[in-house]
Amino acid sequence: MQAYVYRSKDSSRLESWPDPEAAEESAVIAVRMTAICGTDLRAHRYGSSSITPPRIIGHELVGEIVRCGSAVQGFQTGDRVQVAPAIGCGECRACRSGHANLCDTLRTIGFQYHGSFAPYMEIPDAAFRAGNVTLIPDDMPDDLAVLAEPVACILNSHRYLDLEAADSVAVFGAGFIGCMHAEIVRALGVGTVLMLEIDPERRRTAAQVVPEVQVLDPSDPGTPRRVAELTHGGGVDVSIVACSSGAAQRQALEMTAKLGRVSLFGGLAGRSRGFLDSNLIHYREVSVYGVHASTPQQNRDALALLQAGRLRTAAFRNNTMNLSQIDRAFELLESGAALKILVCPER
Repeated sequence: MQAYVYRSKDSSRLESWPDPEAAEESAVIAVRMTAICGTDLRAHRYGSSSITPPRIIGHELVGEIVRCGSAVQGFQTGDRVQVAPAIGCGECRACRSGHANLCDTLRTIGFQYHGSFAPYMEIPDAAFRAGNVTLIPDDMPDDLAVLAEPVACILNSHRYLDLEAADSVAVFGAGFIGCMHAEIVRALGVGTVLMLEIDPERRRTAAQVVPEVQVLDPSDPGTPRRVAELTHGGGVDVSIVACSSGAAQRQALEMTAKLGRVSLFGGLAGRSRGFLDSNLIHYREVSVYGVHASTPQQNRDALALLQAGRLRTAAFRNNTMNLSQIDRAFELLESGAALKILVCPER
């Protein structure tokens, strides 16, 4: 089969790869739909020390089981499934407390296991044991179910932020992730939702996708004054940095109110120190949270949320490309010409 293989920074390409085989406790899926994540894009641009090469990458996926090991329970050939990619050991302190995404020996599809940028993928036995595999409802289309994993990561970040008590939320970054943050926040009934995006085309798209929010240019000198007006001078209760930008992290903290919360959702490639003013955190009593990946239950919650139709996703499901076009897909994402690209592997 032809698979997209990461070997090192500036060395990812389609190449011939052996078809996976199912072991007694694993299964092989035909990948029906996959998607390029911001993490994939960063690895493509800058490389990633988290990936053990050579590795087929890709971890947002929907697949149909085509070969099922004899010891796999609860699943069979023909089942359509979604897989939470972060697989915990089930034994460490983090796993025992329900935070398998923070497992001491975490292994992730597309990083330590081969991923979904291929026609076929093995679901490892560890994924079945950990409960990371979920049946997809028959009436849920592939191009909607494939969005479950990134939405699950958003749900993971929100559990720290007490959004139900927030009067105002600012989301930095108006890509797919930023828009989904804003959609969920809006659905919770938060009165003032702001999005801050430096790219004018993304600002226009965000205003169309989530028309209830105020979309602002963070580079405009008048933006801090406008945020103060919209929050009655106090700043926003919650800031979510949904982009990989140290400058956005700095600005988010500056705009956050006393007793506010900041979520550093977007990881930084390269230098990651020196962006946050600890005195602002100290004297305003601001809480700053990180977030990494998601749990199997959060993936199931995301599937349910998407199936219920509570999130407007159409704008991010209309750009589908074949796996043979994946280099072009990365180019479109890097240039900003596309916000989300779904990939259909050819067989």
